[in-house]
Amino acid sequence: SYTLNQKVFSGNIMIKSTGKLIISAQNKLNNIQVYATAIVVEENFKGSLQLFARDSLVIHKNCQLKYPSALGIVKDQFKLFQQFIKIEEGSVVEGICFGFCSVSDLNRIRITVDEKALVYGQLYSDGFAEIKGTVHGHVTCGHFRLRTPSSTYDNHLLNATIDFSKLSTKFVGSALLPSVKEKKVILNLE
Repeated sequence: SYTLNQKVFSGNIMIKSTGKLIISAQNKLNNIQVYATAIVVEENFKGSLQLFARDSLVIHKNCQLKYPSALGIVKDQFKLFQQFIKIEEGSVVEGICFGFCSVSDLNRIRITVDEKALVYGQLYSDGFAEIKGTVHGHVTCGHFRLRTPSSTYDNHLLNATIDFSKLSTKFVGSALLPSVKEKKVILNLE
């Protein structure tokens, strides 16, 4: 694994890692692409990133990923474990979160939005979406999943908020997702 620490990168930069990549809060990263087997964004990070992982992607507490950020996992081969994206409490992701996999795969991708976390944009998962926090935008998933200390429930939500009306009309989604039909220029959402 490698830790990216105290770096300043902005625009037209692509970072690739064949292993796990840890992004510390001491970086100043804007509009860069990151590709790795696993990606961990440490607590209190602020910036704009497009993150693409093969196994797992974790956004720790109180991170702010500004628009147009992206979190993505594409499962291109059978694996014995479930790949996942996890957005922890207090974090905000402005952009898209997506997970693509074969619908016949038993270990389908899981995207988790913890309590007090916010996704402002689009969430797409061929597998499971476990939403305990808030999505201001659009959710498309194979199944909702709710895990509690005592059990796991399919197609259940508890204290979650999904509100499309809170999404700015300036928001431009991804052409990867079926809901986007026309191309637009990305503008600042403020």
